[in-house]
Amino acid sequence: AYLTRANLTRANLTLAYLTRANLTGAFLVGADLTGANLSSAEFSEGAQVPEGWLRDPGSGRLELASAEPGEAPTLED
Repeated sequence: AYLTRANLTRANLTLAYLTRANLTGAFLVGADLTGANLSSAEFSEGAQVPEGWLRDPGSGRLELASAEPGEAPTLED
């Protein structure tokens, strides 16, 4: 999905499947991303990444934060 510069302020995106979505410049203040799949989504550099997600230093895309270093990330229901 291309959501570049979309105004998603206070949007309910709970459990949304946003894998590889382009969210560059999207306004996400107050958006509910609980349980959303943001794997490989593009976020603006310097933007706050949603809780539970990390920006890959090489690609800049999001990846699910692991509980333990080296552990494969998985989404929980």
